[in-house]
This record gives sequence, structure tokens and C-alpha cells, in this order.
Amino acid sequence: MSKIKRFFVLILIQILIVAAVYPVGMLLKGHVGISINQSESIKGKIFLVLKGNKRIIKDDLVVFEVAGDLYFNNKKLLKRVVGVEGDLVIRSGNKYYINDELVAIAKDYSQSGERLNKYLVDEITIKKEEYFVIGDHKDSYDSRYFGLLPSSQIKGKAIRLWGER
Repeated sequence: MSKIKRFFVLILIQILIVAAVYPVGMLLKGHVGISINQSESIKGKIFLVLKGNKRIIKDDLVVFEVAGDLYFNNKKLLKRVVGVEGDLVIRSGNKYYINDELVAIAKDYSQSGERLNKYLVDEITIKKEEYFVIGDHKDSYDSRYFGLLPSSQIKGKAIRLWGER
């Protein structure tokens, strides 16, 4: 097969793939999205986001916005759920425990040397539609600093498609 013929066959195959995939994408628009993680707070780079999915359980990855936040106002964040309804959160110094298990240690200063405000609760039971979320990286900005995450701020659940696990 000549180079020109092979080129046109490849173009035709690409057009057929787009024609087959595009209608499915239009049906799912608004329900599914792709998110590219640009930080080290959660391992992985590319995630499928199931928008509006509110059946959240421990270890789910969630995409959310922290409205009115000092550092990340109206920016989407990706974190892991470690605390759900009924779990007991205890802060002892800079350490955060959920049901007597150490889940995170807060830092006093950011990487840039800025003093960090911590979620200052000594003990609280997580209520319905609230979550304690953390990142995989020690420098993650998460519930250690902004507190419990209300379900109203969750945009969807994330599923890792590509990147380090």
C-alpha cells in the first residue's frame, strides 16, 4: 500500500473512531469529566470524575471546591475521604485521629514559610453529609486546615485512570 493510501486509511479510521465516540461523550456530558491532577497531594495524574455522585465512602477520591477559602477559593481540589458520618475526629497537638487511628499530622508552616491555620477542633463526631479528607502528600492542603467538607461542595467522585498508585 502506498504512503498516500495508508495516510488516508488512517485518517478514515480516526474519523470513524471520533464518530463512534462523540455521541457517547455527548450523552455523558455533565455527568462525567476528566481531571488532570497538577499537584502531588494525590498520587496519579489523570482521573475520571463521576459528577454529582454523592454516595461517598471511606477511601473514595473526591473533587470539590472550598468556597471562600483563603488559599484555594473556588478552585477544584482532589482528596481522599478518611472520615465519614459517625466517625470521631480528635486533634491532639498537630495530630489528627479518626476513631483512635492517626490519619494526619498538620504542619505549622507551608513550604513557602507561611504560617498555616489549622482546623482547631479538639473532638468532633462527623455528621451526615460531612467528610474529613486528606491528601497523600504531607504538604497537602486538606481537612487538617479547612475542617470538615460538606457534601454540598463535592463535585464528584474521582477514579484514577493514569499515574502512580
